Amino acid sequence: MRKTLYHSFIFQLECAILFLQLNLYFFFVGLCVEKRAFYRLISGLHASINIHLSARYLLQDTWMDKIWGHNVTEFQKRFDATETQNEGPRRLKNLYFLYLIELRAISKVLPFFERQSFLLYTGNDTKDLETKQLLIELLHDAK
Repeated sequence: MRKTLYHSFIFQLECAILFLQLNLYFFFVGLCVEKRAFYRLISGLHASINIHLSARYLLQDTWMDKIWGHNVTEFQKRFDATETQNEGPRRLKNLYFLYLIELRAISKVLPFFERQSFLLYTGNDTKDLETKQLLIELLHDAK
């Protein structure tokens, strides 16, 4: 899957094979801003997935029950600076970058959410209005 994302139709890279063999950040040196942003977004997406996998990890699987919990060892293996040769903190920065881009994109549709006809359906009418107000307030703060 990772190969597919990096070889997507968006960016046809003549050195894509080189990218898979070299360090991601060393490869950034000769790329334009859009390609660097694209790779940071994909890296942030991978970081998000790894964090979620580490946070809800199957620790023990027996006939009777399954024990789920945090796998700190796996998290450290993927994000600790010493274990990842300083790539872990960069991955976390890329996750933050991804969240900022997502928040910015969602804030651009704020006028749609502010419409009277836009409704949220939580199953509770008062919660619907409260949730909509909180969403609008969050998006106003993001602007």
